[in-house]
Amino acid sequence: LQANRDIFVNNAIAITGAGITLTMQAGRSIITSATIGTNNANITLSANDSAATDANRGAGAGVMTINNAITAGTGAISLTVGSSTSGNFSPGDMSILAGLTGNGGVTISVPTGTTNSFSGALTSTGTLTKNGAGLISFDNDNSGTFSGPTVINAGTILATTAGSLGTGAITVNNTGTFAIGGISLTIANPTINLNTGSTL
Repeated sequence: LQANRDIFVNNAIAITGAGITLTMQAGRSIITSATIGTNNANITLSANDSAATDANRGAGAGVMTINNAITAGTGAISLTVGSSTSGNFSPGDMSILAGLTGNGGVTISVPTGTTNSFSGALTSTGTLTKNGAGLISFDNDNSGTFSGPTVINAGTILATTAGSLGTGAITVNNTGTFAIGGISLTIANPTINLNTGSTL
């Protein structure tokens, strides 16, 4: 599904066919007010997507607001706010207010200059991957639901609870940063790997 402007999910999407993926690309915003689910297949959402036609997009920041659960089973989930500022394109904030379930892994990409947060539950045994130069805070305790590794390739993940990033290893690559919010916070992860150019 591709739109030059906005995509609103007002009714539940439940794809029952095995392996049928779902992709939504919005030139501006994606706002969900109902659940989205597949039968063990990938779900990809992209706001401020540069594939849209600039002249038809209209001005305004492209935000992503997830108000209800997204479930991919053994599939993967990818959430992106594009970084384009060309013409009418303008990146906005990402707010994940509900749970994400995808054992194939979860990828989040946010650009710099935006305010982003994930306060829902992350349920996965796969890899959490952070791309994009922006910062996103993880505000839920995921120590009982997320056991996979975390890879921060760029930008910042701010952990605001001890179990924000579950119990798996954390790897910080390239220009990535892992930040801890809270004066006496003790994180639950047993291993943190810092590679060239990364920051803790």
